Amino acid sequence: MVVIVLGAGGCRRPEREALLFYEAVCPTCETSRRMEQLAGRLVAIGRERPDLTVRTYDVYRAESVEALRKAIGDLGVELAGLRFPLLIADGTVYAGEAPVTERIVRFERENSR
Repeated sequence: MVVIVLGAGGCRRPEREALLFYEAVCPTCETSRRMEQLAGRLVAIGRERPDLTVRTYDVYRAESVEALRKAIGDLGVELAGLRFPLLIADGTVYAGEAPVTERIVRFERENSR
């Protein structure tokens, strides 16, 4: 599991922004379907939370790669070694399916309060 927590100073992104970068290579493959489902869950959360800006990016699209480079660059994090899916939320980078799913579940719990 890779989770990078950034300190209070420097290059933190706005507190209420969630950026999900994922790979959906094959629309009929189980992994790609799970990634699309994660993206859908996060988008649904964003619809319910006006205080949370949600953006999802399939990294197989050129504009998504540029958004990823900018987001990672803004945070001062190296892209090398990070896994997809990758979620940037609340000043923290979550890399890999388990950490990203756990953070999305926490967003869902916050909505149910």
